Amino acid sequence: MPKVHKDFHGALSCAFQFLEENYGKEALTKFLIRVAQNCYKDLISNINTEGLLALEIYWRKIFTLEEGKFEIRTDENSVIIEVKECPALSHLKKAGYPIYKDFCYQTEIINSIIAKETGLYSSIEKNQDKAYCIQKFWREK
Repeated sequence: MPKVHKDFHGALSCAFQFLEENYGKEALTKFLIRVAQNCYKDLISNINTEGLLALEIYWRKIFTLEEGKFEIRTDENSVIIEVKECPALSHLKKAGYPIYKDFCYQTEIINSIIAKETGLYSSIEKNQDKAYCIQKFWREK
């Protein structure tokens, strides 16, 4: 499996803070929407052709690659990702990087765009201080 350089999370954290402080939360939101539409377009396409399985495969690969502590539960209408220790936040803390006050906002926005583009719904329960979240994607039955 390829290696990932986790310091990019530090760059993102600083960029999020810069955007909000200098241009406002709306600019950060617009940036994250563009990121979702461009960086996740292959995932969106795969979900649209292969269904929820594509979402499970993608996140399992990413969290394994980043050595995250996670659990993924699925059924025919949903994917639930319980991130028990976020690899990004853990790395930022360990490396001593400044952490944007709402670093997990990116997950909320990106997941909402993935859901919107695939006819799914999404939600996130997050606790940034504990590096923990539950991300849900589902379709109506």
